[in-house]
Amino acid sequence: MEVIEIIRTSASPHQNCILIECPQATLDQVVDGMMKNPGYRNDTGLRKKYAAKICAVLRLIAKALCQLHSTGVVHGNVCMATCGKFEHSWKLLDTMGIVPMGMVVDPLRLRTSVPPEALHLDEGEGDHIVFDSDSPPVTFQSIQANPSIDIWAFGKLAYETLVGEPLVPFNPSLPAHEDALSLLEIVEWDQSCLKRVFTGLLVSGVTESCAELITSCLFPNPKDRPVSMEAILQDPFWSDMRQYRERSSPPKQSSAHAMEFTAESSRSLLTEDASSFNTSIELDRSEGFGLSS
Repeated sequence: MEVIEIIRTSASPHQNCILIECPQATLDQVVDGMMKNPGYRNDTGLRKKYAAKICAVLRLIAKALCQLHSTGVVHGNVCMATCGKFEHSWKLLDTMGIVPMGMVVDPLRLRTSVPPEALHLDEGEGDHIVFDSDSPPVTFQSIQANPSIDIWAFGKLAYETLVGEPLVPFNPSLPAHEDALSLLEIVEWDQSCLKRVFTGLLVSGVTESCAELITSCLFPNPKDRPVSMEAILQDPFWSDMRQYRERSSPPKQSSAHAMEFTAESSRSLLTEDASSFNTSIELDRSEGFGLSS
């Protein structure tokens, strides 16, 4: 547990602590550890095994988003940092900011997962315009919460976990909503970007059907993306990948060693048979929607 905030009320001399469960790891730490493995890039077999295990985790995330959407809300900030590992389950974090469908989404909520439809180029002036001296101004558009926002974020997440590179690099020294150059790249997202995504996924070791599914989530026009997370989960790619994992998975061995974020431990965080997790999602004190074993 981690102490997030201590509140002293005026009516009582006692202090109240708000505790939030910390994840064992977040997905960005797992991916970073794997990508630092010096043999990863040159070992086709290792890349394929890693891709298969990551896809199992991605399926869990897709199920969590599907159930979120079925309750009438959109997450809005799906990224590697908001996917946490808790013992034998993965959970979506940062759920306090979920947005009911149909309500206007605060651009700050979207952060680096902002989709193209939330931005446009604007030569005028306004409170929501982001300027850079070498680029046109980018304006945040008012958009209503809908599943396509999370579908774009899911595609971005899938690309980044499998390829090991950001879909669009953001300047870490700037808040995402102030990074004009990165926002400009998103607002100008087009077919050439999709070709880069598709090629990068194939090079990472995934199948063509996987690359097609992920690329379809990143179409610039939200109407061209899959209509729902349920439609994504029904894609035949998942059953093909599960059969591959069952053929290639070695016998399970128990492990009780201390966790360190090396390439080896990154692989160990993905060794559980994720397909055996049930699909019940709960909002608990860890502030995360998760799929628990």
